[in-house]
Amino acid sequence: MDIQSLYWTCHGKNFNQLKDYLNKYIQSNPHSFYQATNSLVNLIINTHYNTFIERYSSFDVDEKPINESIESGVLYGKRIPYIGWYWRDVDFVNKSIRIGNCGDYIGVMENNKWSYPERFLTENECDQVISIIDEAIIKNQEGGNVKSIRSNTVEVLEKLWPLFQTFKI
Repeated sequence: MDIQSLYWTCHGKNFNQLKDYLNKYIQSNPHSFYQATNSLVNLIINTHYNTFIERYSSFDVDEKPINESIESGVLYGKRIPYIGWYWRDVDFVNKSIRIGNCGDYIGVMENNKWSYPERFLTENECDQVISIIDEAIIKNQEGGNVKSIRSNTVEVLEKLWPLFQTFKI
């Protein structure tokens, strides 16, 4: 299987499905360079997650949240709490997610040019975040009309805002 086929085979799977599939791929290709394959695996998974999150990270103009507990996110135009002008790539595979406290909320902060208090999520906290993202990816793939797919996906992703506010810095 070539790299392009590997990418499209993996596209659309949730984190655990990707890990399982790609681990089987690595085992079935013992002559490949493990490090190069492992780097490719990490790139595919992280690209998949970051692309998905970026698509849903901000509110559209005049869009209202489904989950009223993230009303404060509307003030910043962000459905998923992140600090900065735009979503920056996160290393989900290695569970290396940096968060910060900008004073108004706690969110993902991969670039701390403001010197806000920050820390990395623990492995357990990363698992909670990834679990919600996986649930949203599954909802996004269930099918149906476009409006209900988006609504179901957004409803799950909006669980991230209140979760992040429980994380201490």
